[in-house]
Amino acid sequence: DDQRPLLPGWANEIMEDTDAAKYVDGWAVHWYVDFLGAPGVLDRVNEMYPDKFILFSEACTGSYPWELQKVLLGSWERGQEYINDIITNLNHWSTGWTDWNLVLDMNGGPNWANN
Repeated sequence: DDQRPLLPGWANEIMEDTDAAKYVDGWAVHWYVDFLGAPGVLDRVNEMYPDKFILFSEACTGSYPWELQKVLLGSWERGQEYINDIITNLNHWSTGWTDWNLVLDMNGGPNWANN
């Protein structure tokens, strides 16, 4: 359960450990550095481990320190970020996508950052 660009490294490390590998059904991936590109790493991991699923398990907008407005209800721009990421990852072997902050109040809380 880590960032997309790091998936090949930790997938290999886990699968090289035969004791750990027998408990792995798939990979959970976060979206927080997807803006760096590299969706092709999902293709590589799928080629290496075609019997393992890839699930995007964590995403939210407004989480970066440079995003001063944390909650933007009705933001089409943020909606576009989500849909671009969802479609990109589904086109590269992701079997699903989950929003981290699906159940928050209208102010974006409660959350660990208190923002």
